[in-house]
Amino acid sequence: MDTTQWVMIVVVSILSGLDRTALAQTMLSRPLVCSCIAGYVLGIFVPALQIGIMLELLWLMRLPVGATIAPDDTQAAIGAVVLVKLFSLQLADHLYAFIIFIVVLVVILAEVGKCWDVWARHLNERLFSNALRGLERLNIRTLVVNHYAGLVVFSCAALLSLLFIVAGGGGALWLAMKYMPTLLSVFPVHGEWLVAIFPLVGIASILVVMRVKHTVSLFIGGFFLTFMLLEVL
Repeated sequence: MDTTQWVMIVVVSILSGLDRTALAQTMLSRPLVCSCIAGYVLGIFVPALQIGIMLELLWLMRLPVGATIAPDDTQAAIGAVVLVKLFSLQLADHLYAFIIFIVVLVVILAEVGKCWDVWARHLNERLFSNALRGLERLNIRTLVVNHYAGLVVFSCAALLSLLFIVAGGGGALWLAMKYMPTLLSVFPVHGEWLVAIFPLVGIASILVVMRVKHTVSLFIGGFFLTFMLLEVL
């Protein structure tokens, strides 16, 4: 990766991180969107699309709404694309399995990386209180300064999350690179088996978020009922 690509990734990270919680919320922050943009910048659009699809299915119902702090799927998607770009040439013979391995790795790192989101929200609450006190004193400048400071805080949180995922994932891959070809060669995903991964990930994510009794039996029954109706029609 050259300097221009790193700069573009930083820009994508900041814009998508702001879009996730603090700015326009135009869906730029969704893993499917931001991973494709990062993949286009790095010249690996197809692997980035596969990463975005899997992460989108995994975290479809984990949204940062209200007080809920979801894993940072945005920076996880961008970080996964960066890791694939950095290490894919060394593992070109096992690219499909490597992509899935990267997705599993960033899912774990994104759970740990939530601390940056927590930090940004707590700091933003203090900035909000400062802005209110400024309004009480009719000081518009204090309001403006704290407003822009909030954007800076969330931008820093996005970059720190991306840095943690890339550094942590890159360090783990660098240490395991000697054994990675052997590990990926026995990984049960090759060629046509990749097609089955996407529906399996989607089904798993649905089962996780369903909050009703007899979840599995209801899901399987609904699946077979739909299948029978399609066959009849």
